[in-house]
Amino acid sequence: GMRGMKKLQDLFVDEKVPQEERARVPLVCDRGGIIWVVGLRLSEDYKVTEETKRALRITAREIGQQGQGRVARRAPQEQAIEKEMG
Repeated sequence: GMRGMKKLQDLFVDEKVPQEERARVPLVCDRGGIIWVVGLRLSEDYKVTEETKRALRITAREIGQQGQGRVARRAPQEQAIEKEMG
């Protein structure tokens, strides 16, 4: 997870994401910023803990290149996130 703030560019460099793939990495965001960089990192603010009362499960799966209509064989990435509702 992330502690504090980290630039998305720095995360990509640290995780050795090739430059040509960076634009295709999905992001889950809210009004405050990035919640989940799919396949890489979840914001500490949204991690499910023992105190979590409500959670939303989001599943992301690779569907292949646009127009090819094939589903990748890689396992889906899942992340449960907590968000204060109110």
